[in-house]
Amino acid sequence: MLGSRRFDLNYLWVVLLAVPAVIPLFQSGYLDSHDGLFHLYRLAALDDAFKAGVFYTRLFPDFAFGYGHAVLNYYSPLTYFVAQAFHMLGAGYILSIKLTFAAGILLSALFMYLYAREVVGRFPGLVAAAVYTYFPYHLADTHLRGALAEAFAFVFLPLCLWAMHKLMTGGRARYIILLSLSFAGLIVTHNLTALIFTPVLLGYMVLLWILTRRSRALLLALVSLAVGVLLDTFYWLPVLTETRYVGLAANIGSPGYQRHLASLPDFISTSPLFRYLPDLGGGFDNPFYPLGLIYALLMLAGVALLVWLVVRPASERPDSRTRRWLLAFFLAVTAGSIFMMLTWSLPLWRLAQPLLASLQYPWRFMAVTSLGVAMVTGFLFTLGEGQAEDAGRWRTWLRYGLGAGLLVILMVHGLADLPTEMLPLEDGQVTVQRMWEEDFAARQIGATWTAEYVPIWVEADRSVVALPPPDLVPFEPRDLAPEEIPQVELGRQGFLSSEMVVTSPREHTLRFHTFYFPGWKAYLDGLEAPAYPSGELALLTVDIPAGEHQVLVRFEDTTPRLVGNLISLLTALGLVAFAIFRWRWKAVATAAILGVLLLGLVGWHIRPFRFSSQPQQVVVNLENQVQLLGYSLDKEAYRSGETAHLTLYWLGLQEMSQNYKVFVHFMDQGLTTMWAQDDGDPVEGFTPTTRWLSGEIVADDHALYIPPEAPPGTYKLFAGMYEWETVRNLTILTPEAASPNNRILLAEVEVVAP
Repeated sequence: MLGSRRFDLNYLWVVLLAVPAVIPLFQSGYLDSHDGLFHLYRLAALDDAFKAGVFYTRLFPDFAFGYGHAVLNYYSPLTYFVAQAFHMLGAGYILSIKLTFAAGILLSALFMYLYAREVVGRFPGLVAAAVYTYFPYHLADTHLRGALAEAFAFVFLPLCLWAMHKLMTGGRARYIILLSLSFAGLIVTHNLTALIFTPVLLGYMVLLWILTRRSRALLLALVSLAVGVLLDTFYWLPVLTETRYVGLAANIGSPGYQRHLASLPDFISTSPLFRYLPDLGGGFDNPFYPLGLIYALLMLAGVALLVWLVVRPASERPDSRTRRWLLAFFLAVTAGSIFMMLTWSLPLWRLAQPLLASLQYPWRFMAVTSLGVAMVTGFLFTLGEGQAEDAGRWRTWLRYGLGAGLLVILMVHGLADLPTEMLPLEDGQVTVQRMWEEDFAARQIGATWTAEYVPIWVEADRSVVALPPPDLVPFEPRDLAPEEIPQVELGRQGFLSSEMVVTSPREHTLRFHTFYFPGWKAYLDGLEAPAYPSGELALLTVDIPAGEHQVLVRFEDTTPRLVGNLISLLTALGLVAFAIFRWRWKAVATAAILGVLLLGLVGWHIRPFRFSSQPQQVVVNLENQVQLLGYSLDKEAYRSGETAHLTLYWLGLQEMSQNYKVFVHFMDQGLTTMWAQDDGDPVEGFTPTTRWLSGEIVADDHALYIPPEAPPGTYKLFAGMYEWETVRNLTILTPEAASPNNRILLAEVEVVAP
């Protein structure tokens, strides 16, 4: 019974029905999908930000070979915070992403049932939830595409409809908040799905107003949607105003969508099993996701049902008129979404190209198609309801039998050929180094398939960023006068900030190993100084006047980000105030409990609260080409079998025509045994010194594994640079650091017994 407060056991059935779609996720390893690894690395980067005390970072500094990408300034962020919540509860990175995918499948099924039950009843709602869960595009988003955000957006489509339905038909205050939160959740989960679905939600609102004539409810619904939009101003305002600064702008107005439109005969697949071809949805041979024949037949059956409901004598059921209109609505939604994926819609795409081209792929409309088909199928199973007990018993059992049979067919249709191969990957392999290696192998940049987040000032093609300049002409380094070498004393180094003191008798240009992007600010002696891009990699650059100056460089919010943050905060506070006004102490107690739990979880995860590091000063000039400024170690002492993480800070004194290698040696006191070493190109091998510019500060990370057999004691840590061809160490020109073999002694490190 819809009005009963007893627990609906169908929710358990929904979970059980969805389990087969979830089970393949939990094999050993990680999803072998189109985009799955990208999301894994983004989660790890978000976790790094949390541990650095930055709880909402718009920029991942380690992406793009360490030049940084403002991923979350543009990409909808909610799914990464869901995954981060799982991670803070104890799950590893891989399991956290799997759990987020699984939560998306289970919640979408549950919310589909929640909504469909309101419209078509319990058993038809159960069928609709199963159709929604096993629709091939829904499964492909998770298992083939690895599209975390788009897959999770399926959660919010029925939730928005349910909240809208309850608000328009009942008007209770709680649904104002629920509609606001669900619509806001959709936007910050996948903005492109929100763009597609918003006309559907508005159309549904208008239809319910026509059917109910509740003008007050209509006004409240509009206010709720507006509140949802305002809640997300922190996200969409920077997207609208700052897209022009990165490669995403190239997608605006791009006609690339044309090759993904399909003809109607090609769009309908007659295969009894859905074929998830490797390049489905992305290749030239299979540029779209076809619609299975079974779903096309369900749509035709829905049309027949609507015709029959219209022409037959008026039903004795009081809601028959409403059901007819709702069935017609979902048939129209399904037909409209299918039309947008066919070549017939090309004139409409061209007409609205500045808006629609941002979708990139017309087959994204399949998300709406899945919703429409699920609801139409639910309406089909309302036939036979309301019959007298004796006359309707056989029809009831027939409905149950047909429903069970359909569920089995759809599960087999969607799951039989579902890709289930896994990558042999463990949490310890989710590293920046691996991400860069994969980027390098694919000649991409920043854990994305395109240069969409590369700032427009970067002139070098993404495929060569990690390579030496292709047009490099060898030249001899020049001698530098003392005044040409600034004295740089490193201060605190944070996640997105750097402090130092620069002293020189003449003006110098200081460059940082990061792409320039709006939000990077420079301060000299507490006053803001101009920051700008320089070089073909558009490095963040600051001009330092002669004299001694305190220098601070950090990433801050621009005006659109600040305005967006403020509007979102005020809107959230307004919702909280509204909840307190309506429910008083219950709302306060709930918010307080949730807040304490969240703060406790975050605090436990990010302990011991080390949000920045203070490098040790070691200033050494190597042949007037590069200067070592200092280093930092992650620990003061190590146990045998541990890995020491070392960061070297270099200053390029002039441009170089040779790719020098960096060495780090971990030796005993007698210098007889090298217990650990790391040699290679700087910055994990992806920033050759021929890429360095004069005045560029480069943070260079190295990992040294101390073998278990290393005895406890004091060890010496050396570093330096050498020529690859001659294996000659660059000469140390700093008298106090000179050594016969031109190795720089960084520190003495204690190793204790495990």
